[in-house]
Amino acid sequence: MMLKHAPALLLMMSLLSLAAAADDLERRFQNPPEATKPRCYWYWMDGHISKEGVTRDLEAMRHAGIGGAYIGVISGESGMEATDGPPALSDEWWAFIEHAVREGGRLGIDIGVFNSPGWSQSGGPWVRPEQAMRHVMLPETRLRGPQHFEGKLPAPEGPFQDVAVLAFPAPAGDGVAAAETARTPRSVSFDMAEPFTARSVTVRPVKAVNVSAELLVSDDGREFRPVKKFTVDRHNINVNVGPVPLAPVIAAFPAVTARHFRLDFSGDCEVGEVLLSPAARVESHAEKSLQKMFQDPLPPFDFYSWEPQAEPESAEFAVDAGAVLDLGGMMREDGTLVWDVPEGDWLVLRAVMAPTGTKNAPSPPEATGLEVDKMSRAALKTHFDAYVGNLLDRMPPEERTALKYVVADSYEMGPQNWTDGFAERFQARYGYDPVKWLPALTGRVVGGTAQTDRFLWDLRRLVADMVSDEYVGGLSE
Repeated sequence: MMLKHAPALLLMMSLLSLAAAADDLERRFQNPPEATKPRCYWYWMDGHISKEGVTRDLEAMRHAGIGGAYIGVISGESGMEATDGPPALSDEWWAFIEHAVREGGRLGIDIGVFNSPGWSQSGGPWVRPEQAMRHVMLPETRLRGPQHFEGKLPAPEGPFQDVAVLAFPAPAGDGVAAAETARTPRSVSFDMAEPFTARSVTVRPVKAVNVSAELLVSDDGREFRPVKKFTVDRHNINVNVGPVPLAPVIAAFPAVTARHFRLDFSGDCEVGEVLLSPAARVESHAEKSLQKMFQDPLPPFDFYSWEPQAEPESAEFAVDAGAVLDLGGMMREDGTLVWDVPEGDWLVLRAVMAPTGTKNAPSPPEATGLEVDKMSRAALKTHFDAYVGNLLDRMPPEERTALKYVVADSYEMGPQNWTDGFAERFQARYGYDPVKWLPALTGRVVGGTAQTDRFLWDLRRLVADMVSDEYVGGLSE
């Protein structure tokens, strides 16, 4: 008989269990445990803070059931005038942060602080140029040998560090360009008396621009045929989408010979120099070398995928990586190169790394500085110690029990492509010297287009992995 009623008993027990679970869920929903309480961003806007205001904010949070607050020091986003209160990072200002931590402990609210002033990302006035995000710059000098050369090599304005001095024979067509004969807001024309062979066109914008472009050629100056369509897009010239805001735009194509060339734009635009050249070049070199990136918040999935580019018809149009000389030992501290130039046309690149210019934001001016190097754990530690570590040092452990979190908010600081020791890390991973391949960052073909793309892929891959390991991993530690 008991077996006969067993299913009914099991069903009844299950229903009772479900009812009890529902009652428990409702009870916990009405009185959630501390671990499940919501947390909020707590923006301190334009200096509008006081100890009384901090206490009242936290008491209101407690009343609303908020279990944690992340302090972000924000400037210029409230629509209010900044106060004349204590400047950010002053002792009086730090006292407000300390008060918030103590009050959080009193009220049972966990406190977090952003990793730096502003909501992005990791920087401040304590970051020195040699600790900042940096990128390679390659000012160049053309020399014809044989000659004894003694002269100062060009260098960028502002702080920089030398990486190498490279010299290599100029590839065929390098430095040669057709003379521009006419220009309108929508076209640039090149008309020659003799046939001219071109393999690339380079547009150097002088202001923000976003237009479609098409290169056309003609034998008689009347009937034109299309050669190449491409986009000249430099609409966002903030350094947080690339340290070279107006990076050149290159279109490359198989050799075409004609007497008349015309570059048409889809709309009125103001572009600077337009170079129509027989030299081979690498398309999208600025994006491939992290000098420029997608310029809006949501890149399409295939933006960083490029179609294979045709190889130059001859090796003479490419830089031979094996023929690249390192002349670093021949340059004096003041940048003067002393070199006996061999026979032929030579290009000398002074490779330097300089800050990308990105700064933590939006933060008070006195709390704003360069973004720290994302590929250096040592530089990151210096930054952490200067801001979060400063707070830890100001408060004894028993007074900061509520301080539980450090927040690294949205990453909006753009790319970098070099750091101290990068060449050694690169060679250890890939087995070849990246310095000899740096001419690729100028848009030149090194070895071949496939080899150049392979090097630029290796560069991007190592940068991504080092940012993950040194920056994200370093913050986690």
